Amino acid sequence: MNYVARVLFVVVGAIAWHDLAQGQSRADLRAAEELEIPGLHLLDTRHADSRLSLWGIRLAYVESDVRLGSTGQYYCGTISADRAVIAAGPVSSGLARLPYETVYRMGLRYVVLCGGARSSDRAIGGIPVPPLNLLMLDVGSTTSGAYLESSTLHELYHMAELRIEALADAEWNQQFSGYADAYAPNLLNGRIGSGNPGFLNAYSQTFAHEDRAELFSELVQNPSAVVAHIRATGDAVLRRKVLYMNERSQRLLGLKLAPDGL
Repeated sequence: MNYVARVLFVVVGAIAWHDLAQGQSRADLRAAEELEIPGLHLLDTRHADSRLSLWGIRLAYVESDVRLGSTGQYYCGTISADRAVIAAGPVSSGLARLPYETVYRMGLRYVVLCGGARSSDRAIGGIPVPPLNLLMLDVGSTTSGAYLESSTLHELYHMAELRIEALADAEWNQQFSGYADAYAPNLLNGRIGSGNPGFLNAYSQTFAHEDRAELFSELVQNPSAVVAHIRATGDAVLRRKVLYMNERSQRLLGLKLAPDGL
């Protein structure tokens, strides 16, 4: 080994040792570089549903607040390792509700658990980043396992639509309307039945893409409750929305959403 090579070896080794001393493993550093997220830590796979490891999906968290992209519009807050471990269970359970083919078509590889997520100054549930096969989730606002499962599936559907540039669905907009096109405080209720006729809940009334994400999440997580609500109310518009989502999901994701007999 010549002198220059020896110097480079020592310098590189010293830098790597320094990074490792800060608590990041080599796998952490590789993922952090790939995702351009400094201070990233991968969770041990034993903390997540075992199917995620088989599918090549890793959960992670950040040791300090980060802002993404050149504009810094999107924010992911720091979270403790203990809190990340607690959230990993329901987040991974939500993903594991889906068949492998669906997850494969979505192209998911990383899920970063955030202690708060924001777009500019607005709190959001997550940040889908399809080019990096990355989904960032706010898991710091609640300890409810059911909510975290639902939020994971909701944000994952946003990622699926963004990947195929279908967040604005012209065909849907021709059939369905009545959206506020705003995140009004009185529309933040996600309970089934809290919305106007034609909507599964109040949050579905904010935007069309939120309506579809809410339908996807509830049809995966709690299809019997959706069917019971439609039958109890006789809501023909909501039934048409479910059938639309079912056709689209089967075509794009290989996933049947509508229960038999709807």
